[in-house]
Amino acid sequence: MKLFKNWPIEVYVLIGLPILTAGIFIFSGHASALFSGRYLSTLIYYFLFGGSFLIIALSLINLYFLAKILIVLGKGFFLHETNKKETGKRVLKLAKSQLFFLLILALGSFLSAVLVSNLSNSSQIERIASTSNFLMNLDFSIFGEYPFFSLSAIGGFWSAIFLWAYNWLSIILPVFLLVFIFFKKAIARKFILFFFVSQIISFPIWYALPALSPYNMYIRNSIGAKLPNRISMAAKDFQPNEKLLGFLEQVDGYQNQANSYLDLTTIPSMHAGWGTGVLYYGAKLWPPLLLFLAPWMIFQMIGAVYTGEHYAVDIFAGLVVAILAIAVTEMLLALEKKYYKGGPPLRIIDYIQEDYRGFLKYMTGGVKDVRNYFFRRRA
Repeated sequence: MKLFKNWPIEVYVLIGLPILTAGIFIFSGHASALFSGRYLSTLIYYFLFGGSFLIIALSLINLYFLAKILIVLGKGFFLHETNKKETGKRVLKLAKSQLFFLLILALGSFLSAVLVSNLSNSSQIERIASTSNFLMNLDFSIFGEYPFFSLSAIGGFWSAIFLWAYNWLSIILPVFLLVFIFFKKAIARKFILFFFVSQIISFPIWYALPALSPYNMYIRNSIGAKLPNRISMAAKDFQPNEKLLGFLEQVDGYQNQANSYLDLTTIPSMHAGWGTGVLYYGAKLWPPLLLFLAPWMIFQMIGAVYTGEHYAVDIFAGLVVAILAIAVTEMLLALEKKYYKGGPPLRIIDYIQEDYRGFLKYMTGGVKDVRNYFFRRRA
């Protein structure tokens, strides 16, 4: 396959997202909106920070890149360790590697955000209500009750655990991305691919089954829909404890700021999907991480239902999407290994690892010097 000969597999995933985005916009009749100032104005934000789930990782990587460029320029123009021509080549090489990394993470996240926004704008109220009712009734058929309403009675220690685990996905996801980048490039690449492949799989489902979360549909009733009698009666008994009520008040605040925006990405749940990815690739990096990641994964999946952000069936769908995304990621990298003949992909990760190893060597050497100093003094 000559198609995979010259470019790493990330390029094809990056190409796939714009194609998916354009196709969905054209199919939904909102093609002109893709080029509106509203979307273009957010592009810079995503290039700098990568969106809410990647903001920690991408901000630190951008700071590293800036520091690296300044060091190279300082060595070339002020310390004269390299000539100007060599300095220029090194800066250009660094810039190209960072730009490619930004295109993968930032542009991919931006296009995902555009698709989520368009989902809110293009979905009909009747369809949202019918899908939400379908998922709520499916939960009842499987469990004999509505898990969101049943779990809300849990308070105290477990309430704090569920809320902590659910909220921490936005921290654990970028932190583990950084861990993978520092310690194992192969796993870092797999995790990045998995992150976007899972969304590419999920978007057609989100557009086919747009649904509000149980809290927004049956407690806030954000779309003002007529609720089925059985669900309406169950909702009247909804009495969240103080901790859960505090979380839901924060949700109310976000929703009030969002105005007409509706978050319709319930099934499949990316809390379950991305959490599975962190669990799987974390275990591949260092199996003892399972001692932390496995309990967190269980609690955050329960937390996604406990907070009313997801139906229980969303969690199972998210697990299936995660398994598919992991399998697709492995398949794509196997194709790359077989056909790709170019240079090292995502070179910026190599730079980060080289500098990290150099830093550790420097620190280790410093500790040895201090030990030798005191040892000699005592001798």
